Amino acid sequence: MKTSLIFLTLISTLALTSCGKLRSTRLGSKVPDLGNIGALTEPPRNFLEKNTEIDVARKICQSLKSKRDSLEAAPGVESYYFASEQTNCQKVTTNRNFIANISGAAGYLEYTSNETTELFTDVITDLSPAIKMICESVLSDASNNRDIPNYSRVQEKSYTAKFYISKTDIPYYTMEIITRLKDAKGSYNISNGQLITIATEASQLGAKFIGVEKERSMFIACNANEVKTMKETWLKSVTSL
Repeated sequence: MKTSLIFLTLISTLALTSCGKLRSTRLGSKVPDLGNIGALTEPPRNFLEKNTEIDVARKICQSLKSKRDSLEAAPGVESYYFASEQTNCQKVTTNRNFIANISGAAGYLEYTSNETTELFTDVITDLSPAIKMICESVLSDASNNRDIPNYSRVQEKSYTAKFYISKTDIPYYTMEIITRLKDAKGSYNISNGQLITIATEASQLGAKFIGVEKERSMFIACNANEVKTMKETWLKSVTSL
């Protein structure tokens, strides 16, 4: 609840389309241009900061690739237990736990569940559209000698990413992703932001779960003044019990 409240006060309005996919879309009105969105503001430069940020990005990408390789080697085997917290447009918060199975072909993995509410369905990996180009760059440049763009474009979407280590009791490597959508005039306008923390050390969740999205938050516009939020927190692996 703490994370949701912090960002609820920082952003004005966010749209539904993101680097992640949701099970349903229920926006009925046009969302205005957002400009800055509080804590998820874009970096001042168009490149990752050398050394520190690039090192964090590389660690995240390595962890995500390791997870993808492991899951693709045994498709349909792993299931995770998540806690979900959602606050709707009327500011009513619902909490529930659910099990999500991981399936999919090489290059794209997804979560499937019997839950009927909105859930993230895409498994974040080094090949996720928002960070694919960044991961390719940081994983191929161990020397940090060249500039690495912090943005990418895929069809009608543009992504900007920022990487850092969270200042929490148990530090997690974290990435913020801002998504822009292309409008009828060809301009890219800010649509939404996501905050994703990744397990990068065996001491966090266990060696088997390096690359797992420990927590993922998203904010969805109801109208120009209200937002609804969704947050999912990884609790444990069901198949490892």
